[in-house]
Amino acid sequence: RSSDLSYATSMEESNLGVRVGDQITLEGVLEGMMVASGNDAAVVVAENVSGSVDKFAKDMTRIAAKAGAKNSVFLNPHGLTQKGHH
Repeated sequence: RSSDLSYATSMEESNLGVRVGDQITLEGVLEGMMVASGNDAAVVVAENVSGSVDKFAKDMTRIAAKAGAKNSVFLNPHGLTQKGHH
């Protein structure tokens, strides 16, 4: 469940159409990310896994570094271009 989707729903890129208050299974959200390239779905996952997009991105960067990807920096969960995201 996402409480603040203003960031996700403001994107003009592909999204699943998740709205504040919607309840969707993790399976449904993951399917939306993979099949529909739902960027809003990626935000929902980030918020529910780490509490916020920022925390999720920091967690992804830390885990990637542990896996050997020491030059990777994540700033968002969907991979859309953002200055400093590489």
